[in-house]
Amino acid sequence: MARRNPQNERYRKDAQIGTTRKSASSAKPKRSAGTVDSRSTSKGSSAGSKKKTAQFEPDTPRFRRWRKYWLGLLVAAIVFSLGAWWQQGTVSGTASLIAAYTCLFTGVYIDITKIRRMRKEWRAEQEESGKGKKSKKADADKTADADVEVDVSVKTKVKKGDS
Repeated sequence: MARRNPQNERYRKDAQIGTTRKSASSAKPKRSAGTVDSRSTSKGSSAGSKKKTAQFEPDTPRFRRWRKYWLGLLVAAIVFSLGAWWQQGTVSGTASLIAAYTCLFTGVYIDITKIRRMRKEWRAEQEESGKGKKSKKADADKTADADVEVDVSVKTKVKKGDS
């Protein structure tokens, strides 16, 4: 591409011959002809229009519990590593560094084996159920598997006692 010559009147700012050439994207219309821009007409609050936010992670108690464990381990790893840095060269500093690495690798293990697997299953379930519309029965069955087993055993004991 040729260099622009600063002596050319077209590229000088003080020239009175018109404007410089613009790119093709600026020549295209911002909106189609005959339409009104909705952003300029709505100046008030947006209480009338509720936007749907996409949910990227499951909102189950089991998933939240594992995320809390994961976050706690990462925070503990940071605290232990700061303690190791503060007491570097001592036995307690070395022990603190070992504890930091243990917390870090345990957190990564939990993320890979538990959290990612639950997220992947949840996304597959969301795609099967119709792009974001999840069935409440399937969600309840997934989140309360252990509770259902306990409830069934309790109910059978009650039934045996009644008869």
